[in-house]
Amino acid sequence: MLSLITPVSAEDLKEMFADDFSESTVTALDSRNKRVVGRTKVMFRDLLISESDTAKISPDEAAKILRDEILSGRLELKDMDEDAQYFIERVNFAAAVCPESGIQPIDDAAKSEIFEQMCCGCVSFSDVKALDAKAALRDWLSYEQQCMLKYLVPKSVEFPRRKKPVRIRYEISPPRAVVSAFFRDFFDFDEKKLKICDGKIRPTFEILSPGGRAVQTTQNLEEFWKTSWIGVKKELKARYPKHFKPGDPY
Repeated sequence: MLSLITPVSAEDLKEMFADDFSESTVTALDSRNKRVVGRTKVMFRDLLISESDTAKISPDEAAKILRDEILSGRLELKDMDEDAQYFIERVNFAAAVCPESGIQPIDDAAKSEIFEQMCCGCVSFSDVKALDAKAALRDWLSYEQQCMLKYLVPKSVEFPRRKKPVRIRYEISPPRAVVSAFFRDFFDFDEKKLKICDGKIRPTFEILSPGGRAVQTTQNLEEFWKTSWIGVKKELKARYPKHFKPGDPY
């Protein structure tokens, strides 16, 4: 029976069963070379006849593939750093506390949309890494919303006795705007000048010892100086006498 077996070429099959052949082009990730490629597959029914590279790549599919690599963490963006994460936190805080602003949160669905749009026109990891991810995040907001974000959710606060501004920490649940600074920084500081979400959120002040330990938390500095400061000052002066100077207020 084996002697009756005769080799059949793909051309012969195509001539006899033309309707059973199909050709498709797929866009896929070449993990080794870290780039999106196009592949053309020729099938005879369920049998793969041939597979070859092609220059035909679906831009939409390429963008989705690269987006998924970003979201999975396999494609790292150099400028998705602490500042980028802080921007996301501020946007999400504004969206939660001030929905009337029209600012939408940057959640998982939003990140998927942002990164897919950002990857349009890219075919490789190197293409994506050359992009400005922070600009893509900012573009989630209109120009008017970006201005509104600066007003509603400021990045930092300045102190009269401190050279550098202090970054404000935003927490969503429950919503808090936290300012952590050394106790001397709060001398001569006017808390009324700091408005969060147009006054909806009272700032929480973490008063730190010279060692960086939080010794008191308050949302009313004026009341703190009148009451709790007496005990806090006594404790701090015993441990850090050099940090108290003649003429200090309070």
